Amino acid sequence: MGNSGSADFTYEDVPDQTGKTVLITGANLGLGFALTGDYINKTKAAKVIMACRSKEKCEEAIKKLGSDPRLCFLQLDLSDFDSVKKAAKDLSSMLGRSKLDALILNAGALNLEKASTKQGLEATMGVCHFGHFLFTALARIVPVSSVGHSWTKKGIDFEDLNWEKRDYDAYEAYFQAKLANVYFTKEIGRRCEAQNLTVTAVTLSPGFGKSGLYRDFTGWQDYLTSFISEENEKLSINTMRAATDMTLKNGDYLVPKRFGFYGPPVVTPPSDLSEDVEIAKQLWKVSEEITGQKFDIGAQGFSFSCA
Repeated sequence: MGNSGSADFTYEDVPDQTGKTVLITGANLGLGFALTGDYINKTKAAKVIMACRSKEKCEEAIKKLGSDPRLCFLQLDLSDFDSVKKAAKDLSSMLGRSKLDALILNAGALNLEKASTKQGLEATMGVCHFGHFLFTALARIVPVSSVGHSWTKKGIDFEDLNWEKRDYDAYEAYFQAKLANVYFTKEIGRRCEAQNLTVTAVTLSPGFGKSGLYRDFTGWQDYLTSFISEENEKLSINTMRAATDMTLKNGDYLVPKRFGFYGPPVVTPPSDLSEDVEIAKQLWKVSEEITGQKFDIGAQGFSFSCA
């Protein structure tokens, strides 16, 4: 079905998902868990692959969803390139000759204290962008951003990606990582168009939900976040639209209707900074160098959504 008019997008507008296979990173908690539940309870998707770091926590999430046989676990630690490479191979074996109809790169990180990935990268950018970039390149498939991408002070600092020359700013690191998500989405869309591939690359800010991103918050931050955040089940429709609405165009950016944090999804322009084609190309090149993986868009078609 689809909704390109002014009416709010609802689950009645979600196209038929019968037989579809979907992969969601970070699917065991927060918005990822709510979205997984929506696919199981509100669509006829054939399989939902929950790509998570912890098998134990994923199995707990699967039990909460009634142990539906359409759910399956894929081990994926985005902070470790070795884990990412193994996950891509495991996914290929899991899919066999079938295809992945939607890849939703939902997992994220917001580290209040500076942390590093196994390969020594600043962890927020490492998880939000570089881990997803490598997984997408290896899996031959494609990428959730945030309204925060528009709040970065200066944009991505390519001279100090690991925050070794600057005092660490957790929120600025997060905003830059979310900006990287938008660049990645737009650049992969452009490269697919250049190869005449039928793919719609979209990204979104899912809204201000009760996300695992804020699990390290304490005191007034924890209280305020709990008070103003929305239930994830009320926001998951935003990511669902990004992954299923065939009326969306390449490069579209979705945000919740009310204040950019709450309500149903609407299409809106991303930040001016995120429209810089040359920076997007530079990020792609740097991402290939850092991950050690050449990402060429070939003649093989694939589908992609970035929430």
